[in-house]
Amino acid sequence: MRPCVLLLVLAFSGAAFGQPPASAAFDLEACRSSARDQPPRLAAARAQAAAAEARKAIAFSGFLPSLSAEGSFTAVRGAGGQASLRPAGTEPSTSLLGAPDYEVWGAGLTLRQTIWDFGRTLHAHGAAAAAQQAAEQDERILLETLDVEAEAAFRTAMAADQLVVAMEEASARAASHLARASARTEVGLRPRYDVSRAEVEVSNAALALVAAMNARELARAQLANACGLAELP
Repeated sequence: MRPCVLLLVLAFSGAAFGQPPASAAFDLEACRSSARDQPPRLAAARAQAAAAEARKAIAFSGFLPSLSAEGSFTAVRGAGGQASLRPAGTEPSTSLLGAPDYEVWGAGLTLRQTIWDFGRTLHAHGAAAAAQQAAEQDERILLETLDVEAEAAFRTAMAADQLVVAMEEASARAASHLARASARTEVGLRPRYDVSRAEVEVSNAALALVAAMNARELARAQLANACGLAELP
């Protein structure tokens, strides 16, 4: 039974040491930056803030004057080019032939400025400005929330790494204790009960190490989710 327990402890210890801590290549600032860039919640908040700013600009346009331009062109063709019957030997008369052809051009500019519309434009602009401030505040709150969630997940992952290291050390101590108890029992210095108790300690340490490793994997998955990543780099 003792060789199996020792091999079990060594196998778990080797698997745990084979994985670097989550903070080794992914620090807190990188986690925060990734959290701000990836989540769709932040993209939606930024889009809402941009839309609110556009609505505010549209509402402000009610205070601005409006300028309109128009032009016209009229071509009139008279009877000057038409043949007319007149007595022989007489000169053509303009009253008979009509006015010559002519063209009329026209252009105009119209400037309008609303002086007072009983507060309609003012209230619309105030409501749009308040909506923009609310959208910007929501975006700032979301950024702070993402930072807090990322930091909490990062520190939880670090604590899980440290717990695995502690459980590895506990497993090593339990295995060493079992080896000493076995050696002393074989030479008759200690009773068989000490070996049985040491074997229980080794088994408990192995189970605690497995639980710590599972908790570390869960913490890493939560950290990746908080940072908006499929998996940690």
